[in-house]
Amino acid sequence: MLTVNSEIQFPKAFVAFFASAFSRSLQNPEQVTIDPMLLAVFAMRVLTWMFFVGLVGSAVVVLISFWEDGKELFGKD
Repeated sequence: MLTVNSEIQFPKAFVAFFASAFSRSLQNPEQVTIDPMLLAVFAMRVLTWMFFVGLVGSAVVVLISFWEDGKELFGKD
């Protein structure tokens, strides 16, 4: 068993499985970078962009609805 901070114990199989994903191993726990993180960062940027496009689209729908309701309420029939 590998002991980190004398409280957490990791089985050797767990460490062997995840050690390849870390560019620095558990000898330096203060600074660990993950190589496949670039894909995750790209996905987060795309999702952020999609969120704000959806937010703008929703604002446009609200403005159109407000305009149409105003015409219906105050317009001549």
